[in-house]
Amino acid sequence: MRTTVISESSNDSLHPITAQLVGAASSIGGSITVICPGGIGSNDAAHISGVSKVISVEGDCFDTYDCIAWSKSLSPLIEGDLILSSSSAMGRDLISSIAATKRLPVVQDVTGLSKELLATRPIYSGKAVEEVRISSPCAISLRANSFEAAEEGGNAEIRIVNVSQD
Repeated sequence: MRTTVISESSNDSLHPITAQLVGAASSIGGSITVICPGGIGSNDAAHISGVSKVISVEGDCFDTYDCIAWSKSLSPLIEGDLILSSSSAMGRDLISSIAATKRLPVVQDVTGLSKELLATRPIYSGKAVEEVRISSPCAISLRANSFEAAEEGGNAEIRIVNVSQD
């Protein structure tokens, strides 16, 4: 299975949730591509164990967050059957827009994910837990601190894509 992880950044560096997203993707198996909007954290993402490739997406649209501009810039670069992002406000917004562009279903706020693509997530304001069987292709947002972070030690190739003229 091929999985694309949309990285998250904080204060011009890679946010720790990205390693957790890679850890979750590694538990499923297959190749993992990390897309770094604005190129932020590309070198750090390349050193996460389990990452096959990093796509550093650079361009003027990444100076400030604009869901539609980011979605249009990132969607053509998505590779694989699963797209993972964090369940932050920006992550949920962006993955929903990308999924709509690619006509994919979205499963939000996942706290558990098995190799058989069985997802666990809270519902009814956390009063109940739901298990959902996911079929790929699909977009999934994962809650922070719900998954074990992947270790350092990778050496993935970094591909730079400039979308400024788009």
